[in-house]
Formats: sequence, structure tokens, C-alpha cells
Amino acid sequence: MHTRHVAQLIFASFASTLIFAAGPAAACKYGTCWNAVAVGSDGAAGYAADQATAPRAHKRAARGCGAKCTAVEVFDGGCGALATSRSGTAHLGLGPSRNKARTNAMEECSSLGAFCTFRVGICSR
Repeated sequence: MHTRHVAQLIFASFASTLIFAAGPAAACKYGTCWNAVAVGSDGAAGYAADQATAPRAHKRAARGCGAKCTAVEVFDGGCGALATSRSGTAHLGLGPSRNKARTNAMEECSSLGAFCTFRVGICSR
């Protein structure tokens, strides 16, 4: 009896892990998760991860910078980051990790000879 009880507890624990692990991505449709990063002219930034639709990701990220949102970039899966130049142009970087996305955004921005600042980054869960 004791062995059976332990096996039931292990199975219940495993099943609950699967449910919680699937939770964040459950909002995504057909395996596509939409993410977005946003920046505003006043320094505000926002992001959204694992949204079911691109418009929903856009809307949630834009909330972070309110009415002063100057750039919102939407992407599906992976990681994304925004870097901005002193003139206010925003540059998106994508990658398999937050660090790679940040590096790509900074390289894209600085390739134009601009002084750049990393602003915001997000990854799918």
C-alpha cells in the first residue's frame, strides 16, 4: 500500500508540474506566442510576453509607455529587445536568449554610428 501511495503522489506532482508549466503558454493559439517590446520618448518602456495574438501583444506592451509610445515591435516566440539612439530611433534585436537579443539590438543601433542605450527586452516563457 505504501508504494502505491508514493507512486500516486509522484504522479500527482508530475501532473501538476505539467499544468503549471503549460499555464503561461496556454494563452497562445496553435503554438504561436506573440511578444512585444515598446519604448516612449520620455524613457518609459513596456513589454508583453506569450500573448495569443499580435494585436494583444502590441496593446499590452504599449501600456508601458502610455500615450508617449514611439515604437512598438511585435515578434513571435524567442526573445526581442529594443535599443534607442540619442535621436530617438528604436532598433529591434531578436535572438534565442535575452542577452543575444540585447546584443543584436545594440549592434543594429550602433551600426549607424549612433550612441545607443538598451531599453527593454523580453523572452517567451
